[in-house]
Amino acid sequence: MGTPTARRPPRDATMRYIAKKKLWNAIAVECGIKPAAVRLWRKVPPLRVRSVERAIGRPRRMIRPDLYAE
Repeated sequence: MGTPTARRPPRDATMRYIAKKKLWNAIAVECGIKPAAVRLWRKVPPLRVRSVERAIGRPRRMIRPDLYAE
């Protein structure tokens, strides 16, 4: 038996959408970071919401409803 590993929190709906559509590259270009960094996100970081909004064409209230409630 190996050592127990810590479980990572699940991805939110936006990150599942990004993974399904393989939008890592588009987001990475818009944010000026590497696609591997985007793949590590569990939620879109607050400072990246506007860049992700431009890259995927979804409104920010759908990307992070906890930050941009109507």
